[in-house]
Amino acid sequence: MPDRGIVFGVLFVAMISFVVMLVEIFLPVSKKIEMNIDCRSAMLKMELEGGLSDTERHRLETRMSGQGLTNVNIGGTSWAKQGGELKLRVDADYVYSRFSSIFSRENVTLHLVYDRTSIARKVLN
Repeated sequence: MPDRGIVFGVLFVAMISFVVMLVEIFLPVSKKIEMNIDCRSAMLKMELEGGLSDTERHRLETRMSGQGLTNVNIGGTSWAKQGGELKLRVDADYVYSRFSSIFSRENVTLHLVYDRTSIARKVLN
């Protein structure tokens, strides 16, 4: 009977480790989605204002740093006339810890990129 307890314990630990590994797969995906949402918000503001202002650049950089991203590099069109092309490119690194085997972890750096082009437009209500 004690054999069952040992086997159950080992299988339980293996199953929990497997579930944690599956959850960790979705962490970088979630971080990329958060980054895309913030960058898209900045892009919409750029479309309305006709470019990426220094204030909006600083606000976007602050939001990226707040999400735990490092080495944030933001490049965008500073001014474009109505109908002109706007570009926004944001590069950042995301460092997170993940399982490398059942009982060990390693730090992984993931390079995230947001690169979009849009048209400057003015919306009238």
